Amino acid sequence: RVHGGIQMLPLAHIAASFQVRGRFLAIEPTNKLVLFEEAEATVSPSDEPFLSILRIVDESDPDDVVEFKITKDLKLSRSDDIGLVSFEFDHPNKTRRAFVINTDETHAKEIQMFDQFLCQALFEYIFRETPTVSLIDQVMGLCSRQSRAPPPSASKTVGMVLLTYDLVSATFVPIASGVAVGIVSTSSQFKHTLTVKESDNSVIFSEDLTKLDNVTFEQANLLITWTARQKKKLQVFRLVFDNSSIYAQFCHEFSVKSFESKKQQDADKFKEDLAWIESAFNKNTSLDNEEDKEMVDFDEPEESGDVSDAESDDDILSDTPVTPPHSRNTNLALAYNHNRAFVSCGSKIQVEKIDDDGAKKVTDLVIATPAKQAFTPSKMILHHDEQSLLLVDPNRESSVFRMDLNRGQVVEEWKTTLHDTVIPTRDLTNVSKLSQRTDESTFFGVNRKQFFRMDPRLSTPSKVVGGDEMKAYKDASFSCVATTGSGQLAVGSTTGEIRMFNAAKKVNMNAKTTLPGLGDPLIGIDVTEDGEWILGTTRTYLLLIPTALEKGGTGFEKPMGKDKPAPHKLQLSYRDVARLSISKVHFSPARFNVDDQTGEHRIVTSTGPFLVTWNFQQVKRGKLDQYKIHQLNENIVDGRFMFADDKKIVVATKSQVKLRKLKEKV
Repeated sequence: RVHGGIQMLPLAHIAASFQVRGRFLAIEPTNKLVLFEEAEATVSPSDEPFLSILRIVDESDPDDVVEFKITKDLKLSRSDDIGLVSFEFDHPNKTRRAFVINTDETHAKEIQMFDQFLCQALFEYIFRETPTVSLIDQVMGLCSRQSRAPPPSASKTVGMVLLTYDLVSATFVPIASGVAVGIVSTSSQFKHTLTVKESDNSVIFSEDLTKLDNVTFEQANLLITWTARQKKKLQVFRLVFDNSSIYAQFCHEFSVKSFESKKQQDADKFKEDLAWIESAFNKNTSLDNEEDKEMVDFDEPEESGDVSDAESDDDILSDTPVTPPHSRNTNLALAYNHNRAFVSCGSKIQVEKIDDDGAKKVTDLVIATPAKQAFTPSKMILHHDEQSLLLVDPNRESSVFRMDLNRGQVVEEWKTTLHDTVIPTRDLTNVSKLSQRTDESTFFGVNRKQFFRMDPRLSTPSKVVGGDEMKAYKDASFSCVATTGSGQLAVGSTTGEIRMFNAAKKVNMNAKTTLPGLGDPLIGIDVTEDGEWILGTTRTYLLLIPTALEKGGTGFEKPMGKDKPAPHKLQLSYRDVARLSISKVHFSPARFNVDDQTGEHRIVTSTGPFLVTWNFQQVKRGKLDQYKIHQLNENIVDGRFMFADDKKIVVATKSQVKLRKLKEKV
């Protein structure tokens, strides 16, 4: 007799056992999850007539056994998917059990025999007789069948269980087992949605890929974890797969579609970079070696509360530009040659002295043009042996203003025009990592399409170096810039791309290497003194990129090509996001510590009131969860390590300047 296209075995009373290997999952009424990664399922007769037992044994622990009677109370169903067959056994007490067989490893005949044994056992219990061959359709009909094969508009695979993180118990609890997961795509736009469905095809999770944060792949455990806002509440989700090949296929598709959604471009244009992009999602396992763990922590207790919005009552002269009420700190510049920090707050600069006791205000400096027009700078850097501050006024992007720190006022306005064409300036950087300590006069300016060198020594009102020094890059969308110790230039963009220039030789050349990023806009960029690591900052994660080439040199000097080393994606753990109730991660530009003797050892950034530091040396070895997080009493604007000291961090909050220290654990 043929049933479902497969030759059926002769029917006879179940008097012997039949065994098959697979994976077993169960969700108990208490939401407890039982999982046997490698299991054997056996259908065998019991001592009671017409009653059979389903027995499932964990192969890694033979004493761990689950068994239950095959009776009319058992709701038996079979689901067929690509590469998998799932048998589910639901009981009235809402216990859900599933036994999953990998069809790549098990012959169709074995699966059909297991199916037949289950159905026949159920038939015998209900009708108290052994079925005849003529009743085969009725027998097999006792097991409801579903197919979760994907429709043409969606690419789907199977995730055996969807879980969510419970903050009270600090564990993941199941939402549903035997789920189908897919990435549904819209053909006209690069919009891709992660969708998870129950076995009855009801949707239990659906969200645009661009709205999923803290995404991590854990290949060793076949897990994907992410955070998302659902009904105005931040939740942590985890998807458990049961097949490594399907898991790998899904991770690849997730990476590619996520990149497309953010980039709004076809991933086929980036074929050479897809492996590099996908590698950023893979997460190393947590540290399990005590000797590898970070042995420092913040020496101050976490703060709470808020700071008053009241302004100072200090008298202000009538002809001095006034800082508007309720101004907030916006920029931080840190001196390398002496213990001073400069913080912009509206149209004034707060000068702070930094020592072991903390930060102490020295004076306030007024920010105004030589024509006495006050402004709030969008960018500022120390320059020329730290005797000057260079300032950008967002309302006058055709100028760079120089504040003489010895005189305490803006003394010059340098135009950024060339041949009567205005060249907007949105960001500034010194020509090399440490050149603010020297008497170097030139510096770089950046706008959306160009980066350019400026030289204050030029006799013309415009200080832009023209000729061979100018070039426009179409659709570049530059957003941030940083330099190495030798003057090589890393330029980030709102498209997530990073261009690497050997600008120490010539500015207007093409980039030696263009890194695609992951599609998220870069809001900050830094680079190590030797140029071997680039640190990009996005809203929700940092991207740490090695640039050294196997045959010597870096991507600043030679194209990195398709063999570029995998980047490291640094982000907060889902546990910290949930534990600290961080509803929205928005990192400030991350930076390395600066040390001209020992090099870089740590990374610092912030989100909201939380200061975050990573151990750079550990991260380079793949220990991505080596970070410390510390809460202050108000939102942080910026934070930087003191020069040549990776244990002291100067922090500018919206109304204060503080010193935070890391200390060795006892």
